[in-house]
Amino acid sequence: MGHFNPKDFQIQITSSVHSKTGEIFFCARVTELKNIYVEESTVKKAYDQALEEIRIFKEHYEEKGLEFPKPLIEQKLSGELRVRLGKELHKKIAVEAAREGLSLNRYIK
Repeated sequence: MGHFNPKDFQIQITSSVHSKTGEIFFCARVTELKNIYVEESTVKKAYDQALEEIRIFKEHYEEKGLEFPKPLIEQKLSGELRVRLGKELHKKIAVEAAREGLSLNRYIK
């Protein structure tokens, strides 16, 4: 197992305005851990709290004997992606690829 660093996880911070008070607050979410949601008064507090929540989640997973999700930057991807297109768009792209003398896959790259 590699070195654990909560900063390797994808943390998104957005701002919102409280509907009743008009105060601005900052929300942090972690892409790899959908259950983490943090609200704080500053960006730094939201970020730091998100890091702490990641650590807490990791401890919880370990206590339960569960495999903790890897950060996206550590995940191995095949490079393959299946995409569904409408029949007309598929046909149009196939024709363009043929005109260029390329396979459909090469044309899309």
